[in-house]
Amino acid sequence: DGAKRRSSAVPYPKNNHQKSTRSGRARGRVKRRCAVESMGTQPAQPARIRKYIQVTISNFSDLGLADPIQRALTAKNYITPTPIQARAIPELLKGKDVLGIAQTGTGKTAAFALPILQRLSRGQGNRKPRSPRALILAPTRELAIQIGDEFRAYGKHLHLRLSVIFGGVSQVPQVKALGRGVDIVVATPGRLLDLMNQRQISLGAVEHLVLDEADRMLDMGFVRDVRKIIAAMPRARWMW
Repeated sequence: DGAKRRSSAVPYPKNNHQKSTRSGRARGRVKRRCAVESMGTQPAQPARIRKYIQVTISNFSDLGLADPIQRALTAKNYITPTPIQARAIPELLKGKDVLGIAQTGTGKTAAFALPILQRLSRGQGNRKPRSPRALILAPTRELAIQIGDEFRAYGKHLHLRLSVIFGGVSQVPQVKALGRGVDIVVATPGRLLDLMNQRQISLGAVEHLVLDEADRMLDMGFVRDVRKIIAAMPRARWMW
């Protein structure tokens, strides 16, 4: 995940859950990485500049999220953001690239889902058939389904459409959903590439890209698939 901009170093916070988020707007320039650490006493030495963000947010209401999103969070009794959420969400709302690392169960999905819903909600109704504006890649169908469920829960008061795409099942319902127009697609790399090759989906309008559990995706041998998918997108996008 990555973007371009200067970042000033902030003292590293002494705690231990890590989450990384990255969003990339690359045009041959130096990419800026904004690393978000939530719990972690000895971070790996970064290959590029990293900016460590101090947490000052203690309530979801302090994030400036749209009222429909805030109502969904209140219904789930979400009051205090986790460290990864408090650090990542403000940066992503600004359109910055963030590299986030976090353990399972620390709320990392909400950390990227809430900013995506917030930014897409400003252009509700602009959807086109087969042209999502946000793409979340996941290594397994189980994770893709879970991410889709969380997006639906947080965005239930928004007029945004979401489709979850994965292999092992008929593609017919997935193709029909894409044809009706979707704002957000959650997909596994293999099935997504199949639909791209069949011209059932175009990534030319993608504004936001998330690689969830990217290390696991690479371990499973999806590196070439991921590269092909990213190559089909515009460069002016942010990545997580």
